[in-house]
Amino acid sequence: MEETPRTLPIDIFVDRLSSAANDQPNNYVETYSLHFRFQEDDSGADDDAGQFQLMLCELGLPPAEEFIVKPSASPLDFSVRAKLLAMRMNIQFGEGRKLCIVHYAGYSGFDQYNKLFLRPTIGGPLPTVTTGIELERILSDINESGEYMHPPESESVDFIFIIDACISSSVVRRNPHSAGRVVEIVAAGESVYEEDALNIRTQNKSLTAKMYDYLMSVKEVSQSFQLSEMVSALRAEWPAYKPIHRIVVGPKSICLPFRRVEGSTFTRPASPARSTASSTHSAIFSVHITETLDEEQVEEVTMYVSTLGGDRKYRLTGAYRVESTALFLKTPYSIYTQLRNLPGVELMFENRTSKVGKPNEIGPDLGNEPTIFLLQAPQDIYQKLKHLPGVNLVVDNVTGGNMVPPESITGPQPAPLEEPFMRKMLDNYADVVGVEEEVSDPLEEAEKPYDTVSEGALYIPPFIPRRFRWRGRRLN
Repeated sequence: MEETPRTLPIDIFVDRLSSAANDQPNNYVETYSLHFRFQEDDSGADDDAGQFQLMLCELGLPPAEEFIVKPSASPLDFSVRAKLLAMRMNIQFGEGRKLCIVHYAGYSGFDQYNKLFLRPTIGGPLPTVTTGIELERILSDINESGEYMHPPESESVDFIFIIDACISSSVVRRNPHSAGRVVEIVAAGESVYEEDALNIRTQNKSLTAKMYDYLMSVKEVSQSFQLSEMVSALRAEWPAYKPIHRIVVGPKSICLPFRRVEGSTFTRPASPARSTASSTHSAIFSVHITETLDEEQVEEVTMYVSTLGGDRKYRLTGAYRVESTALFLKTPYSIYTQLRNLPGVELMFENRTSKVGKPNEIGPDLGNEPTIFLLQAPQDIYQKLKHLPGVNLVVDNVTGGNMVPPESITGPQPAPLEEPFMRKMLDNYADVVGVEEEVSDPLEEAEKPYDTVSEGALYIPPFIPRRFRWRGRRLN
């Protein structure tokens, strides 16, 4: 099996970033929507169906067909998959782009192989094809490699899946290759545990209810409704159970215009207004570029990213050159989530504040928000630290001369590893993570000195509480 590439050519990255920043509404000549739930459901899915219908009404879209999955169906997924096939076949022919919206409300769970199933009840025996619907099979049917036929005409049909239940990350780990077609998923949360799946469904408000509230809050100040913007706002507002968003196929998140009411004197802004929560909920992520960019090219990318973001303040905050280039960016979370399935894109930190401290130094007051350390270290040190929770490799084969000069970028730089700093971290590691056993000191057998930067780079995301003190010094 061919290994998925871990890097991204710079031209593809720039193109995809530009697409993600394009928030102009999509134009569809035809839209078809389907809601389905189980007949035995006791989670309030019928109420969610009503709110889903109200959302479609606010967007000026036709009502959804409501389909009730009966327990007598065998296998349970056959009737739903047949509905989706008929829906696609009915609208895929003819001129113009079409949209299919699929909404499910109810429970979910996992079988012994960690496969995700939509299911009518929670608890009891593990789900099977006779007691649940495997979500992966539904998604594969509308993808190029699906079991059902995939004629060329379906390239003009986009899909939105709204799963008001928990899903697993394995369901949506794909790389979007289509140049124009979009398959997009929004789900109530992500988990691999039955208990979490239940909690996500039975929290104070369902995902559908949150989506409807968000839509109603922005409809008078915006001309459109974008899924990635909505998820970003909801993640900021509901941190306990964060909804998730994936673009399984396609270049950008779908943006739907609000309906125009005849006789209304209200004029919406020329460009979509964004909620404060959506704008301030940011993501810091790395992009591993295939090419080795020189300083001039990094400056060009920096300028492009800054100009593209405008008042949203996209930033290129760091860059390493090896045989390829690692870029570090800070953008709204709604931009990152449209890029996350691309090869070479890795989330470093999700955080709604705009304050950024200097690496390894006392920074601004961030309350109880956790800490990121971006460190350059010898490769042998990384190998001895990588088992610690929260330690992830960003890029390897780094040397002292290949970090792009600070004047080429717009943010704080990764800090060279210093032995005293690392000793502080390791000396206090047991207290930080709440373990009693002694942690071995990987610095004792180091092969290289620490006063110069050598090969290797490592990234340590937030496993250290902000108010923990190292030898009397509070860390930020």
